[in-house]
Amino acid sequence: MDNGKYQILIVDDHPIVRHGIVQLVNRQSDLECKVEADDAESALQILSEKDFDLIVADISLPGLSGLDLVRRVHGTHPNLPMLVVSVLLLLFLCGLSGAILSELAGTDLMTAVLATVPGSIDSIALIAVSTHADMSFVMTLQTTRLFAVVLFGPQVARLLLRMASSWSKKIGATP
Repeated sequence: MDNGKYQILIVDDHPIVRHGIVQLVNRQSDLECKVEADDAESALQILSEKDFDLIVADISLPGLSGLDLVRRVHGTHPNLPMLVVSVLLLLFLCGLSGAILSELAGTDLMTAVLATVPGSIDSIALIAVSTHADMSFVMTLQTTRLFAVVLFGPQVARLLLRMASSWSKKIGATP
């Protein structure tokens, strides 16, 4: 923690994604991201020069992958919590939630998946129209998801960060 704020390192090779995450982090009163990296090698160099409370990394990075980064960071900073974002995990969770929603709401699978998948609402609307999905159902759930992320996302992120910090302190405190 620096100046009463958790220091976060963002590692992503997509500048728009990286800068968007940095802006979201820096809007929070107790979080701060002053440094970012576009690949694992840069992140390792930055970590050798500065301490962080959390690393948020994409799993698919050029050169060393996000998983390789996790292994190397764990070797040098075993108590540093890391969030590794995976497109595959996201796809799995969207498919699973879509299948569950399809059963619960009695709608077709395409409509349910489009209602749960994150992304640009206009792109999702185009896909919904072209696949003849229930547009009102998809857009209602997409809008609800958007508001839920805006309203609850920062609190959930803070909670996860506190949990990760206390967990890593407990792990570090054991012999």
